[in-house]
Amino acid sequence: MISPRTIIIEACSRINLGPRRQAVPGDILESGYKLLQGIVAKYNNDNLLAWTQNSTVIDNAETIHIYDETDVLEVTPGYDNWEHVHLTNVAKLNSIYIITQNGLLATKLDYVAPADFDKYGPSVKVYTYTQKSEGEWLIQLKPNIARLTEYKIKINYNEGIKFDLDDDLFIPDNYVELLIVAVAHKLALQYPRLDDAQMQRLETEVRVLVDNVRTPKAVDRIIEREEYFEGNTQMTQAELLGGAGIF
Repeated sequence: MISPRTIIIEACSRINLGPRRQAVPGDILESGYKLLQGIVAKYNNDNLLAWTQNSTVIDNAETIHIYDETDVLEVTPGYDNWEHVHLTNVAKLNSIYIITQNGLLATKLDYVAPADFDKYGPSVKVYTYTQKSEGEWLIQLKPNIARLTEYKIKINYNEGIKFDLDDDLFIPDNYVELLIVAVAHKLALQYPRLDDAQMQRLETEVRVLVDNVRTPKAVDRIIEREEYFEGNTQMTQAELLGGAGIF
């Protein structure tokens, strides 16, 4: 457990902006706070912050509406036919799977840009989305995929991170060190106190720490088939091992 204020104070001490046991000047503290918010948002968007990752399983539908506190789409034609899902603070959609009711078998849908969605046929395993407002998203699936009512949809996403200066952040130690060094690097660029060699060492340290939190994700892989279903029924073990496909 650590507070953003403590992260900023430690970062300042490492680049000679002030000792740990003294208050950080207000302008530097404010800069550090804004830099920390930006760093956290970027790392979250890059899927580096494992603790923000979450998922939900919902009923299959051609149009899925995710909302938090804002609903700007309620007057949109067809709104009543959508699958509406209330999720708190969705910052990024990572992936979407179509899964069996028991969740044992799944196949990943491929993301395509909204402008390209219409060029794919009604049975193609693709999806697209647009963010309509903060915390509000509209996801579209192809109609023949959405008609497979015996299947569910699993959405993997990153939660947003909002914090005040003295909030408690419950994060692993390796992420604490990454945030301290990343803030120190940004502050060192804004308030130069280090020579070129020291700046180079600091930049290298940031890269190493980023690689350290990224590497476990890269090596933790499973061998999987791209397709897991046969028609509208759950595949048997023999079908799966024999290479049966979907649709």
